[in-house]
Amino acid sequence: MVVCPRAARVACRGVLTLSAVRGGRVLARGSYAVPGGRRAAVSLVPAAPAPREIVAATRERGVSRLGPRGSRSVLRVVRAPR
Repeated sequence: MVVCPRAARVACRGVLTLSAVRGGRVLARGSYAVPGGRRAAVSLVPAAPAPREIVAATRERGVSRLGPRGSRSVLRVVRAPR
């Protein structure tokens, strides 16, 4: 889920990347655009089986003097029972 703050002057647009914690191998990458004050789900299909922990990183172009922005979160992968 990607959330764009209500105070944002423009829509939040960027790239969401999922990668392995160890080794940094990129598993999936996709772009998103979310209007200010809204949230949206971003669907990504991993290119390889996901390890137990992955890093979800966003990268947005800056529209101010602050330049590019982003965030990183470590997520634990829960496998569905067979």
